[in-house]
Order: sequence, then C-alpha cells, then structure tokens
Amino acid sequence: MKISLVIPVKNEEVSLPALFNSLDSQSRKPDEIIFVDGGSHDKSIELLKEYQFKNPAVKIIQEKEATPGKGRNIGVENCSNEWIAFTDAGIILDSYWLQELEKTANTENSDIIYGHCGVQKENAFQDNFEIAIMSPLKEINGKKMRHHHIVSVLMKKELFHKAGGFPDLRAAEDRIFMKKADSLATKISFSPDAIVLWSAVESYKQLWNRYCLYSFHDLIAGEFNNWHKGVYRLYLILFMILVASCFYFPAIILFFIALFLRIQKRFKRNERKTNVNSFFQVLAILFVTDIAAFVGHIKYLLYR
Repeated sequence: MKISLVIPVKNEEVSLPALFNSLDSQSRKPDEIIFVDGGSHDKSIELLKEYQFKNPAVKIIQEKEATPGKGRNIGVENCSNEWIAFTDAGIILDSYWLQELEKTANTENSDIIYGHCGVQKENAFQDNFEIAIMSPLKEINGKKMRHHHIVSVLMKKELFHKAGGFPDLRAAEDRIFMKKADSLATKISFSPDAIVLWSAVESYKQLWNRYCLYSFHDLIAGEFNNWHKGVYRLYLILFMILVASCFYFPAIILFFIALFLRIQKRFKRNERKTNVNSFFQVLAILFVTDIAAFVGHIKYLLYR
C-alpha cells in the first residue's frame, strides 16, 4: 500500500514547525506529502520550501486563493497513490498515526478509516475548550475516541472521487464530504490508536474570531441545523423562563438549573470531573461561541 498525505495550508507559519516534527517522527512515513497553500501572506511558503529541501517526499502546490475544501481537492488530483490520508496544519500527529490507520485498512479491508482527534492541552483554557466544544468520546473496539474529524482520515482515492470531493467552502466542508463518503463506503472502520492532537485556540479573542467565522460559513454551507438551531432553541427556552419569572419569581431557579445541566453534560460526555474553576470557564467558552453564532448569522443575513 502506498499512501499520499494531503495537507491544506494558509498562514500557518506558527503551527508548521510542530507539524513537520510530527511528520518526521512517523513510524510509517507517507510515500508522498502534498501541501496545498491557499494564498498565505506570512512565511508559510518559505517554511514549506525549507522542509521540502529536507524531505524529498514533499510536493508544494501554490494557489492564489483556496479554501480548505478546494485545497484538499487540488491535493488529491495531484496525488500519485491510490490511498489518501488527510490532516491539517495546526495538527500534531502521534508517531504511530499513519501506521495505525494503515494497519486497520489492511486488517479490516475498509475503504475509509477514521482515527482519533484530541486537543493539545498546554494550558487550562485549552483543557476547558476540549470539555466545552469537542465532540463526545465514544467507545470503539474497547477504546474511547473522537472520530469523524477530517484531520485523521485514510481513504481510497476511488471513494474520494465517488463522493465528488469537498465542497469549496471555508467551514463545514469536511462534515458534508464525510457524510457523503460514508454513504458510499463499502466498509467504514475506526482506529482509536491513530491519534492526532489539534492545537486549539488559546484565548477568548482567538475563540471569538474563529467561531464568528465558523458561524458565517456554516450558514453559507446550509448547515443551520448542525449548530445554530440548537443554540437558538436553548436561548428561546431560557428567554421563556426569564419571562415566566417576571410573573412567578421562583421560576428563575429553572434558568440556573438549565445552565447547570448544560455544563454538566459537557463534563460527563468527556468523562471529566467537575470543578468550580473549570465549570465557570466552560460556561464562559460556551457563551462566547453562542454569541459568535448570533453575530455570524447577522453577518450572513447582511452580506449574503
């Protein structure tokens, strides 16, 4: 089996060195690594060329402007091999990542394999971000993992083409593509030991900027039901409780119970114990992303 690894890049000079290190540490190295730069204005291209000089498996494709979806499509079209792995800049790969994906593909005769995606936790904010935002852990083959993240996938090129590639979108393109690929796959497998870590946001400012962007582009992608619907339903319920408390003040306790249950659910699904400091930071992180959903929606309505 020969594997091409496709990685879209744009303005990632900060995260690229860690990605390069994790690529070099792979126990099973990709036969081909294709970086598709979507129009970087920082030193990303310079760093990529320096890495290409050290690693002959690297190919660099430069586009004036490319979304992550378009970048991956261009990368696949320039691949030499029939198996394609995907990850992103801003990701650190476990040393056995590709080896584990390949092992699962061979032993289970699958045409798409999902690995695990975690969060690189260098501080309390990133730790609480994982609790607040990341999808719940699920047990697969006796191990807990988060799957269906495009940053940890191995698939046949044939299946990629059947699914029609990624939509040319800034956000939600991965969910749309994976849903289509899953519907066409002969067999879907999971590899809990194929681990990647996402270098998540480190501050409220980064969180705000990223999720305003996600909100706007999710709506462009027609993904209202994926995020916005749940947020709006929650705030409608909270608003109705507040209105009810104007007529019967003890009803206000339901407001705080609803907030508590929302936060507690996040801790439970990530199998974490609740503590006071984390509880309030998780609450704050969720509140920031909720407001970002509203602001992104307003921007969408104004500029679509």
